[in-house]
Amino acid sequence: MADLEPGDPSFRAWTISKGEWDGYGAASPRASWFGIAVSVLGVLFGILLFFGADIIEQFATSTAPSSIRWGFRTFGILFIAFLISFDIWARVMRRRSETLRPLVWESQGCVCPWCRVRVDAQPCARHGLSRVDQPTLLAYWEAGPRGAIADRARALAALRASARRQPITQRLIAPFRRAFHASLIATNDPNATALQRLRASLPWIAVKIAVGAMLLAVAFLLVPRWALLGMIGGCWPYLIIGPALLLVGPMVRPGPPRCAACGQLCAGDRPSRCPECGADLTKPASIRRLERAPWTRMLIPPLLVAAVFPLIFAQDALIGVLPAPIRELLWTNLRPPSRYWDALDPATMTQAEVDDAARLLIACAVPDGPKPLLDFAFLARAAKAGKLTPITTEAAARAIVQATLEIEERDGRATAIVQPAFGAVILSHSGTPRLVYGGASIDDGPWSAPAEWSLFHDDLDDWWRVNGQLPALPVEQLEFRTDLGTLSPGTHTVRARCWIVLHDWRFVRYAPAFDEAGELIRPTGATVYDFMLEASFEAKTEATTAATIDSTSDAASDARRGSR
Repeated sequence: MADLEPGDPSFRAWTISKGEWDGYGAASPRASWFGIAVSVLGVLFGILLFFGADIIEQFATSTAPSSIRWGFRTFGILFIAFLISFDIWARVMRRRSETLRPLVWESQGCVCPWCRVRVDAQPCARHGLSRVDQPTLLAYWEAGPRGAIADRARALAALRASARRQPITQRLIAPFRRAFHASLIATNDPNATALQRLRASLPWIAVKIAVGAMLLAVAFLLVPRWALLGMIGGCWPYLIIGPALLLVGPMVRPGPPRCAACGQLCAGDRPSRCPECGADLTKPASIRRLERAPWTRMLIPPLLVAAVFPLIFAQDALIGVLPAPIRELLWTNLRPPSRYWDALDPATMTQAEVDDAARLLIACAVPDGPKPLLDFAFLARAAKAGKLTPITTEAAARAIVQATLEIEERDGRATAIVQPAFGAVILSHSGTPRLVYGGASIDDGPWSAPAEWSLFHDDLDDWWRVNGQLPALPVEQLEFRTDLGTLSPGTHTVRARCWIVLHDWRFVRYAPAFDEAGELIRPTGATVYDFMLEASFEAKTEATTAATIDSTSDAASDARRGSR
């Protein structure tokens, strides 16, 4: 392989001065002090995050659950660890850059940008770049001080194409990298048209959409649906601002060299002294090249933000004028505006309008739904106006009170476990939805003894357990357990009979009463709905086995479908 000599036509010389190169990447005193301030503030924030739960407790009337406390501490430790790791990485990269700068200048840019070794004497072992690639290497290195992002990306893409060897990981991500570089080059090219920037960025936009869809799929498994969709609902302006800024083009672009002190144009690409102020232009960071776009273009981003972001605050009003089915679909996932139902007067609404508003309220009040904020009196006002139908009342009760039946087998004995879940209390306080447990039955056999207590929303809610007017029930009474004994091997059908009882105020404990057959004695003036749970269970022959089968009753499933 023939070496290039300085007199060779293909040999390129630096088009920037030594002062520009030495000043590129060098930390200024102002930047150093700013970095120290940011690090100190970051550590203080991490400490506040670590003690966040303890600080909040000083202003709250209840003690934070242990899971919340340890969550704050974990995030605080991780945040401080990230800051320390980033600071160490930045120091290592800064020392590496200080060692690399003289090497690049002395070799006329003949340094591999990945393995950071000189290639003017012999090719690098990992990528095969040599002095033959000097023009492209020099274009890559000098594009940094010139601020030519598009030129740097073009040179890097050319070096990747000419590399003799590439790791397998680089070959796997090559299509995505090409899409990114094409978008980077086009969006930072001041000579590209708006259509060229958009056309070149479409593949990379598709990649980002695909990655975002995968992340959302994972987030849906970890974050409640209403909370996640609510956060996404506040980010939709980016879908307008992002492409619009892409069409506007770069706000800064590389230009001719100017004196950093007075802004005067310099004579030539490698000046030594400013003709205006006489500054020594051979010193580091004494020359600047970046120029701002015309002021008319600089106004476009703030005007665009000012035009789009107010739509976030008008989002609820815009959704409110949509047809009822679309409005219910959006607000069931995003949560309606606060006090939406307080502004509705059932006395002046038609029966169909009341039913639509009630259906939306019920869909938001389910245990895993977007809890309505301070809008619990609509159904009571609808009942007072004579427009709350029995079907709506039952749908609300079955949406608020839900439960699952689990069968656990351990050491040869089976246990039926009914775990309740309660949604927001949207019915009248004089008819609080409660869950009553009437025992379990195996293969249509006799029913076991019922529970002597009932459960309602405040029994399971952490805040109400601490701050409610009623004494909190013991933890072991927050679910219903029945010992089924030793079962013969095979498949068994287990049923649990329950009732949903709308009875009395929420600050009164309801103790159910049963007749000799175990049937619930219905309280005077209360509304009662049968609530049956069923699960199929296969008993094992091993002595120590644990199996759990979740099954929601058909009534609960129908209630969910109806509320949606």
